[in-house]
Amino acid sequence: MPRNRVVAKYCCVVALILGVYGIDGPLLGQTTVPPQPSPNESSLRRPGQSYQEAMRPLDIVRNSLDNWSDAELSALAAGMHKAKEACSQAVPEDYSGDDLYDLVRLCALGQDWSATNVAAARYVASGSEMHRAHSYAMSIDALIHTDDTAHAVTTARDMLHELPYDPVVAQSFWYLTTYLERSFDEQALELASEQQASLITALSNGGPLKDTHGEAAMRIGTLYEIGLQLAFLQRYAGKEHDAEFTIHQLKTALSGLTSIDSESQKIIDLGNTRYSLLGKHLPSVNVSRSFLSVAAKARFNRDLRASTVLLLFPDWCGQCRRMLKTLSAFNSNEAEARIHAYGLMMETQPDDPSEPSREARLKDLEGTPTLIVPSATLDALGAKDFPFAVVTDQGGRVQYIGSIPTNAFDRDGYIHHIVQRFSKASSSAKGEQPISK
Repeated sequence: MPRNRVVAKYCCVVALILGVYGIDGPLLGQTTVPPQPSPNESSLRRPGQSYQEAMRPLDIVRNSLDNWSDAELSALAAGMHKAKEACSQAVPEDYSGDDLYDLVRLCALGQDWSATNVAAARYVASGSEMHRAHSYAMSIDALIHTDDTAHAVTTARDMLHELPYDPVVAQSFWYLTTYLERSFDEQALELASEQQASLITALSNGGPLKDTHGEAAMRIGTLYEIGLQLAFLQRYAGKEHDAEFTIHQLKTALSGLTSIDSESQKIIDLGNTRYSLLGKHLPSVNVSRSFLSVAAKARFNRDLRASTVLLLFPDWCGQCRRMLKTLSAFNSNEAEARIHAYGLMMETQPDDPSEPSREARLKDLEGTPTLIVPSATLDALGAKDFPFAVVTDQGGRVQYIGSIPTNAFDRDGYIHHIVQRFSKASSSAKGEQPISK
């Protein structure tokens, strides 16, 4: 099976392999939070903070199956085949307690989503508390993969009302809300609104939100980021007053805290930067080189009658660099719609005599609409997770900013629909006939 098909088929289980639902590790994107410094503690840069920043590129790369080697993907496929076979031979009614929960994990690894949901629902109904939240979460995941969105939303609501608000509940809502938003489903806004009261309470309590029955924890910055998602969704829906109230709630919750760990503060600052750019003109971006051709100038189109799409990424983001092929095709496909897309890459690898030359390292960029940008561009645009995109309207104002899926530039993909969304909103505001899909 070709590598790209393997990745597409199995990318949905990377969360399970890496521990999104507590499988051999804490929740994805959430770490056990170290003790917070007291006001009297030294302001010197702490080794733990430096370690986290140093590990971040590796964490991002590991979290995407697009970056796994053929050998790793083959091993994963073999394991999944065994898990699927074992799941098919098991009868949920024969198990209870931890064994039943292990069956949920086994069937999820084997991508037998119907069996996963049956076993997870049985565990939830059993009244056992230890793995109840994780079983809810895996049921939601299974329902998404069987395209039963309505049932997934109902299950999430049951989870919110039946369980204490902890990292598993928060992560499940975030995962489902993001899935719905990327499907342009209006229920994304509804779900984000429903959990906001619980999230604000958790944020106001200070310190990490701890797993009710495990060791995982969600830091303050991640809670803030989840809460900020509601403000973005409200802005996208044209509810600017509601969005400003959401921002007010979040900042009020933070104002009552005596301390915020440095990693959380970084997450908060980047989130606020992204939000502050919505509706504003794209800030000036310095570029130093174009890879489109030898004669191409290092600049991107400033035609205010055209939308601009920027894919921002550091050079170590392999899945981002592979997106440049579809980004180039996107430019051709969307030419009549006056949309210009560019890759903005930040170089992080210094030249090393023992490593390939700079030109050899950048050879895959040749012929693509990629520009080199300084490292400061990441903070200036609030970039945190990659691949990261900024989309402006034809007036140069930012209409979308944030992470995107790796297939976002596919024909009729996520970016195409983002542009369609704000084009329709603009046409409706002017009393014009909206552009049809």
